[in-house]
Amino acid sequence: MQKNISFQKLVYSDLKRKYNHLPRKLPENKVGLARSVFIFFIGSKSFRSIFFYRLMVKYKNNRITSQILEVLRRLTFNIPIAPTARIDEGFLIGHPEGVNINTKCEIGKNFTIQQAVTIGDNIGKIRDGRVAPLIGDNVFVGSGARILGPVVVGDNCMIGANAVVVKDIPKDSVAVGVPAKVVKKVDEPYNLVEKRIKKSLMKSNQ
Repeated sequence: MQKNISFQKLVYSDLKRKYNHLPRKLPENKVGLARSVFIFFIGSKSFRSIFFYRLMVKYKNNRITSQILEVLRRLTFNIPIAPTARIDEGFLIGHPEGVNINTKCEIGKNFTIQQAVTIGDNIGKIRDGRVAPLIGDNVFVGSGARILGPVVVGDNCMIGANAVVVKDIPKDSVAVGVPAKVVKKVDEPYNLVEKRIKKSLMKSNQ
């Protein structure tokens, strides 16, 4: 995972992921970008939750500010993404209802989750000092899935809806079921699927 990425770059990368699902281009100037951030902050619960998480990470060493932000999050957004969770750039939540992300998890770039996903610990399980999942880049997690304990989910994986992951999933794998098992290799990583969708949206909007 990358470290010391600026708050502005992280928000830009999250905004860019949001625009990948819209039939219009991401603004290139600062005024347009600021306007887009404001619009999505007001109108999108998922983007608002991610923005607030980024803000909490930025100020996590400022005791007073972090406490104020935590109170606001609990009162207004109610999506439990603690600032101690490490989530790299390009984070996208499709639908935020029921999402729960453990305070100790580590997640790579271009992470995508749908509603009712839990990424948490598994009571009594510990590995290399970790109790929560380690998730690679370009991972997609479907609705209702659970990733539990100190498992490793490799790059480019796709976890099916309602799957329960309690063992490692190697990179480039599609995993489904309870408990989750690898059923095939990923034909096309989700970040490339997303680019294809974006191209189709832009074409249909011409």
